[in-house]
Amino acid sequence: MTKESHFDKEFIPAINKIHPFLEVGGALRTQVPLPRTTEDLYSLTQIVLGNQTRNVAENTDQYFFTPQGFLDPNFPGLSFEVEKATIKSDKGGTSTRRRGMMVWDDPAGVTGGNNIAPCQNLYVLMCSIIFQQTDLDVYNKRGRYGAKVVKRLVDGHANKPAADEIPSRIVSVFTFNHETGHPYGFFTGTVYNSIKAPHGQMRQIPTVLLQYMFVKGQDLHTLKDATGAYISGENGTRVKTTTLIEALLLAYSEKMVTHTPASDHLITIHTDKFLVIKSINKQIEAPEERLKEYQLVASKVFADTAADPDGLHEDFTVEPFPIVYQIDQSTVPKGDAGEEVPNPSVDFYKGAYQTYRALVRQKTGITIPEKLENGRISMAAFDDTISRYGLNKVAFSAWLHDSCAIENKVGAEKTGPILHADGRVYDIYPLNNQKAWKSLSPLVASKHLGITDKATLKAFRQEVSAILTDHAKAGNTGNQDYSNGMTTVPRLTEFGFIVVGSVKKSSNLAKCLPMAKYYLESAIRKKHSRLRSRL
Repeated sequence: MTKESHFDKEFIPAINKIHPFLEVGGALRTQVPLPRTTEDLYSLTQIVLGNQTRNVAENTDQYFFTPQGFLDPNFPGLSFEVEKATIKSDKGGTSTRRRGMMVWDDPAGVTGGNNIAPCQNLYVLMCSIIFQQTDLDVYNKRGRYGAKVVKRLVDGHANKPAADEIPSRIVSVFTFNHETGHPYGFFTGTVYNSIKAPHGQMRQIPTVLLQYMFVKGQDLHTLKDATGAYISGENGTRVKTTTLIEALLLAYSEKMVTHTPASDHLITIHTDKFLVIKSINKQIEAPEERLKEYQLVASKVFADTAADPDGLHEDFTVEPFPIVYQIDQSTVPKGDAGEEVPNPSVDFYKGAYQTYRALVRQKTGITIPEKLENGRISMAAFDDTISRYGLNKVAFSAWLHDSCAIENKVGAEKTGPILHADGRVYDIYPLNNQKAWKSLSPLVASKHLGITDKATLKAFRQEVSAILTDHAKAGNTGNQDYSNGMTTVPRLTEFGFIVVGSVKKSSNLAKCLPMAKYYLESAIRKKHSRLRSRL
């Protein structure tokens, strides 16, 4: 498909541009109620995509959603049931349910991977529903997703690519309830086979870019299928759901796209979340002999996915995370619930801050504070709270500095005071967690302040936590713009990181590849069998 035929026309088909339930890019408007069941989902697709409302243009999709949901045997993807899928519940228990997965190649039909039943409208609608449900689960607020995010989902590019480039091959993996057909998660990957080197020649570097991963709550939120969910592997081993999905993308690329062994592919991610980097750092490595290939891949990812191709773009290293190669600017709005302010207790951000200091000095001549630290807070900030709850200021101050006032379930330091001696919010306070108030020990607070009623204690901790979070973020040394009047280096908070590496032979990802290939082959056989039965 030529550049002119795909990129120079309106990106989204006409139905999405004028339908009252959809954004311009095709995502579901946040005012529209989210479907809770497969029946709800079918009704919504009928209303939006079935022309039950008045539209100028007809839906161009070649497949229409059915009441069977993702269990429909005619769905244009390769589906299978995961054996012994076990889900961790909110209360720490487990529950086994039938879980399905589906590999959906080129859902929008823009690269020829799906020339049977392209259905861009359905695909974008499904993704945006799961996007927004995940936002509700994590941030208690539905997010809007603009055309650039949607465009990356459809063809791998946030912006119009160079004249001699074509859309990238998108392969998505959806998870769904194998009893109801209701989808509750997706992971989108972009597959590169060849990458252009600086002098114009093409280099064959089979690569999978792990683009987006969203998994929402299911069964009225009583069960969560988060990154900690697992399936039972061979010999009783446990494999994370996300690891199996990553292995599926590699296996599918080997079988259907690059025809290169899955273990020889590179893996790359563009993210502003350190937990994503921490997770993938366990699965990939970056040996020096492939350094030039990694740099080429990182530059390709920036060119394809950067929100502003003319904006911030620098080589960047983070100790001890050698898989980080470049940075650009994230699109998350300042103050948004999804914004991640550098946490002083996190090794990744400690290393990133040192490189950031050097970058600020190089660009502006300014020497910024040596340590990554949270902002300071004075006792005056708590005056209203102390007054409202009738507390003693001396006791309140003693509570703030009690060495066990914060309980940290993640990291080496398990307890700490709320404030340092100089008034800075203590390093292990989880300033990016929407439920940071839970880190304030109720027992320690009750001991110092005499609050015994559970509801009152909860409300108090929530109020104090909101104050702590505001001040911790506002004065965080990595959350400032640094400028000399002519040049400004944006906040470290705004950085998106591009990581690249090779599959570690000892990683769970490598060990999971045989399982992924088994599932993929069985799904292909099942699909072929159904097609033959129609002849």
